[in-house]
Amino acid sequence: MTFGEKLRQLRVQNGLTQEQLAAKIYVTRTAVSKWETDRGYPSLDSLKMLSDMFGVSLDSLISSADIQNNRTPVKKRKRVFYIISVLCLAAAALLLLLACFFNAPYLNIAGVGAAFMYALSAVLSRRPADSAKDNKTPARYALSRAAIAAVIAVAAITTLVGIYV
Repeated sequence: MTFGEKLRQLRVQNGLTQEQLAAKIYVTRTAVSKWETDRGYPSLDSLKMLSDMFGVSLDSLISSADIQNNRTPVKKRKRVFYIISVLCLAAAALLLLLACFFNAPYLNIAGVGAAFMYALSAVLSRRPADSAKDNKTPARYALSRAAIAAVIAVAAITTLVGIYV
């Protein structure tokens, strides 16, 4: 049984409408509707109020499956940004190499754009800062971003020199 189903069942058993429940825990009726349809989850404060109001434990109110389902979309989004960042990095490297090989400074502009896209999508693909694994590698993360910034700067400078010389 999902959190939404449990909440709806408890609300109906206690003879409350969504609006009445919302007023008792200081949220909107829309919020209660989202929770009951499993399109959203309440804050910890709201969960505590619900637990106290219905006389049930937090464990019985939410299950580990509810928590896992809440995290899944975030993991998928971060994975998509990770794949995009790898593709952008490969495109940036290829474009910058082609610009040097063919002496085409305009390819540098595309390479710089791809490098910027890499940096942006790499930041968006990062895990939350509270992850133990990420807390061990801030220096490596900063170093990799500094290296990308250096590549972008060199490409930009060579592009400007190539265009105006």
